[in-house]
This record gives sequence, structure tokens and C-alpha cells, in this order.
Amino acid sequence: MKDRVSTLEQSLEDFIRATIRRSELRVEPAPLGQDGAWKAVNGRLRHRTGRFFEIGAIRYLGQSGDMTEQPMILQPEIGTLGFLIHRRNGATEVLVNAKVEPGNVGECQLAPSCQATLSNQQRAHGGDPTPCYPPFKSPAPEALLADTLQSEQGTRFWRKRNRNVIVELDDHQRASLTVPWTHVWTGLEDLLGALAGDFSINTDARSVLVCSDWERLLGRKPFERDVSHSALTALCRDSFRAKSDAAVETDDARQRIMAARARPIAPVEKVALEDLTCWERFEHGYRCVDRSGFDITHYDVQVQGREVPGWQQPFVESCSAGSIVLCCAIERGAPRFLFKVCPEVGLKSRVELSPGICIEPGGNEATIAASDSTMARLFEAVHRGTVLLDSRQSEEGGRFFRDVNHYRIVDLGTPAPKLSSEFVWLSLRSVQNLVVHNEIFTNEARSVLSFLLAHA
Repeated sequence: MKDRVSTLEQSLEDFIRATIRRSELRVEPAPLGQDGAWKAVNGRLRHRTGRFFEIGAIRYLGQSGDMTEQPMILQPEIGTLGFLIHRRNGATEVLVNAKVEPGNVGECQLAPSCQATLSNQQRAHGGDPTPCYPPFKSPAPEALLADTLQSEQGTRFWRKRNRNVIVELDDHQRASLTVPWTHVWTGLEDLLGALAGDFSINTDARSVLVCSDWERLLGRKPFERDVSHSALTALCRDSFRAKSDAAVETDDARQRIMAARARPIAPVEKVALEDLTCWERFEHGYRCVDRSGFDITHYDVQVQGREVPGWQQPFVESCSAGSIVLCCAIERGAPRFLFKVCPEVGLKSRVELSPGICIEPGGNEATIAASDSTMARLFEAVHRGTVLLDSRQSEEGGRFFRDVNHYRIVDLGTPAPKLSSEFVWLSLRSVQNLVVHNEIFTNEARSVLSFLLAHA
């Protein structure tokens, strides 16, 4: 918990501590099929209700041309990730959920007001209703600050998307809202200020916040603070002000994405988990034979404050931390950020913009550098650059078991390195133009961009 103290307001820190104590979380590995809830059916791990999600497997030609196979999370339902906000006397408050998830590092992280799959909304678990969900069903158009469909990790999920939404409540709506003990109203500025703190705010919350219209969310122009105390704040201000060619830059990025999506792709074959040659069945699930990449591990969960107090489920459990780097440099006279037009096998849209460096948990920088000379040059530039932000975050704790990504924002200096055509430099003005649309930035890109809102 000490990682949070320097970034969260003490009242929020106390609330998280109290929630952890009251939740009494217990998580232990459990033999697969122990309680009869999950079992192998037609080559997949499936819940007895047929709801929630499944674990299947795919086989396809990777970008290097090698045959690749892996388990995938199959969850076609569109979940709801939503924040409720309320404004009064010039101040903005946001309703946060101190969400205890079995896969969270630190047990509890601040989450959106509502974070629920369709199965949970429809109470397929047989438990309590999803807290704070009703305001998201049919909000008035003028109350919506964000409402888009966004992807989850395209290397782990098969075509999974969530509705990212922010709804502003009026005084009467706030007064009539039932707020459970797991939720609390807090200042928006306090929440944004904590975004870069290690293991403080979950990936879903970061995604929702960054996909908004930042000026409407903040109620003021972003990135106009005193920049004297922070090189990153100054860089964000100058990048956001670089608007002379933002429309051209935005259109160019969209055209590159659309061109990449239009290219032919190799077919993907769905296969049985038992037919994977690089994974083996063990008591608690399926594991990678060479102990790289990730495993599928089955756990028993006991926790208070959720719709049901206990359940068992499989999790993705990676063998090492990932590395995500958002690079910046002076490009065309202003600070710009580096993204890569990136295909991922599980993305419904096929291609989105990822950070310039995006090594998923279980991946390896040396292996990538050995096979890709452009990435090798970029790794070298990052190693010589100036680190402006360094943060560690765990992936969504309802599907990933304590998977960690190491996020950095690195100033590469001037001039920007020469890279191949799949890379694109964007000002923050262009990023804002793009991020309010469906499926433009990957989950990892949205996460690292959210850190910049702490400087807005």
C-alpha cells in the first residue's frame, strides 16, 4: 500500500484501506473443476451457466511468418465501464469504486462507478444487482461526456469491447442514487492527480477518463497549469497548443489505420485447448511448456462487497512484466508522441494505435530487437532518453492475475529518430481528436495517455 500514499489524497487512501479490511479477500489456487462451475467443454473452459466468458484457443500466422498458437479469452458481451460525475459551485466530483479484485496487485484499486459485464448486469451469477448501473441505461444526450466502444487487450481477448461512458448527474439524480459502502464521491482533480501512482487506479478507470472530451471533463482548458515545476507538464502544454496542422495530422493517422485494416490477413483457426502443442494441462489449468508467455490458472475467490461473496474462475497469469513506453520528441517544431499502427490478432477492428513500444506481459525486448531492426533502434533511443514518468500498473484484476505492466514516458530529445512508415507522431491536440472515437487506441495506449491527465 505504500506506493499509493504519495499520490492519493489521504482520505482516499484511508477509504481504500478500510475497504480492503472489510472485504476480507482470500484467493487460492483451486483444482480446475473442483466446484463444478468451470469445466472443459468442446475444447474450451466454460462456466456451467454458459455466461461470463470462456477460455478457448487459436492458431494463426504471426507477423514474423511463424505459426503461433495460444489460449484466448472469449467474451463477446459488451461490458459497461462508466463514471458518474456531479458539479456544484464550480467543483466537480466523481463517484469511484474502491474495487477489490482477486487479480489486483494490492487487492484494491479505484475503479469506475460501474464496471460490469452484461452477464453481471443480468445477474447470471444469481447475486445482487450491479451497483450504480441504472444511470447508464438511457442517459440524456446532454449528460454524456463520453460514450464510445473500446477494445481490451488484443493479444489476450478475442474481439472484446467495452462501452466507456461518463454521465453527469444533476442534483436530484445524485441525491436519489444509492451508493454502497464500496463507493465514494471524491474530487475529480484528486482522482486525476493519482493516475500515475503505482497500482492506484485500475486500467478500466484510466481508459474511461482518457476517452472523454478533456475540456468538458475538466470544465476548463487542459494543460494550462503552471509548468515551472514539471518538464512533462510543459511538454504537454506545448504539444496540446500545436494545433495548426492538427486536422491534417488527425486525418493522416486515420487513413493509415484504415489502410492497415484493409490489408489481407491470414485466417485464424479456432482450436481446442488440448490441441495446443506449447501448452500442457495441469491441476490448476493450462501452462506454457517453456514457462514463457502466460498460463491459464484456476483460483478460488472469497470476498465481501461483491454481487456474490465467493466463486471460482480461471485467470490469465503472465510469467513476466510487460514494458510500455510512450516516446516524445520535437517533431515538426513541437513536442509529439510516438504511436505504432499495430495489428493484434484479437482486435475486432484488427488494427489500432499502440504506444511506440508495447511489450506485453510475458514478452521479451531482446527477442523483439533481434528480429526487428527498427524496434532495435527505438529501444536504443529510449535507453539514451530522459524518463519523464515511471509507473507500474496491474491489468484488469477480474481476468488477469497480478499481471504487471511497467509504463514509462520518455523524452527522446531532438531530432526525433527516423523510423519506418508504420510509426506516427501525434500532438496531444491530435490525440484528443482521435481518442473520443471508437477503437482508435489500444488499451495500453489509453492507459499510458491517461497519465498525462494528471498534468492537465
